[in-house]
Amino acid sequence: MRSGTGLVPSVFVSSAVTMLWIAWAVTLVADTRHLERAGRSSMISGGGGYYASVGLAFAQMDDDTHEEFVTVETTAGFPRETVATISTWANGTRKIEWQGEPSILVSSMLVGNIDDDDLDELVLFGEWNYTGKNTLNVIQWNGSSYRTTGSDRLSARLGALGDVDADGREEFVFVHVPNPAAEAEGTEPAMLQVAEYRDGRFERTHDYDVGHGVMAIAVGDLDGDGRAEIATSEEANRGVRGQIAIYTVDPDLGIRRLFARDGFLKERVTYLAIFASGGADYLLVEQGRQRWKSAFRLVDSQDSGFELIRVEADRVRVFADGLRSTMAYSSERGAYVRFLDQETIEFIPE
Repeated sequence: MRSGTGLVPSVFVSSAVTMLWIAWAVTLVADTRHLERAGRSSMISGGGGYYASVGLAFAQMDDDTHEEFVTVETTAGFPRETVATISTWANGTRKIEWQGEPSILVSSMLVGNIDDDDLDELVLFGEWNYTGKNTLNVIQWNGSSYRTTGSDRLSARLGALGDVDADGREEFVFVHVPNPAAEAEGTEPAMLQVAEYRDGRFERTHDYDVGHGVMAIAVGDLDGDGRAEIATSEEANRGVRGQIAIYTVDPDLGIRRLFARDGFLKERVTYLAIFASGGADYLLVEQGRQRWKSAFRLVDSQDSGFELIRVEADRVRVFADGLRSTMAYSSERGAYVRFLDQETIEFIPE
């Protein structure tokens, strides 16, 4: 994914842009959507109350010919539980093939081919049983079943995947918290760590001390130079709120910051993504309880350095592509996928 900077401190989507977004979304689903029963609570825990998705993806996880459905679901009550599952889904029926431990509170997930085989892997970031201790687990197919491998070298709250050093292979970018505290809500000082996954192990290549909390992360080539940048939203208990920052990785010099602006956003970011539209990459920012969405481009003004510019031209197309980037994609169905409620999944054809 990619990142950028902004010329204005407030990035609330204007009412006109909001209406364009809503109009496009209505057009997208009208008369084309297909609904299926997800079989969520009943199939996972016998009606145990799992109700919302932390993550959702379709991927080639094992060596059969069909894609798997990967999701992390969470309970509504306290103490909160999460459960990650890998399932098959055929003829409207979901069959769970692997299920994670509910003692790990999963905060986010990544799905992608992180090693040298032809299959995808699942990476889970989370917290161990309300202790504040971050966890990092990789779930991969070993030829006959799924194997879970925990990292004894790295722990992370969040992560993203991208080619940040332009070597043709994707690296991990982790948000590591050296001194986590369960009550800090992500505002404790964090580090960015770049790592490769080779031969079943993570090997760190670069570190950067952010100095405050990282609430969301995305990786992508925002400036079009062929090397992915790192975008973060950052918070601290004192002095930093609503900050968006962009970082780049130099193989020799390490991680350096291209852009940062405190107060760039008025509300806490709930989601960051970098997506492609019309041959360029954009940063999608979602913030606040209303989940207002804005899209930005990263521009190098040379005289004043990098700036994040809010999208004005081609807004309908850009925001349509941005909305698609928030959904899972099923190649077998040729459709984008999202949950509507506890039991219903929606397939939206391309």
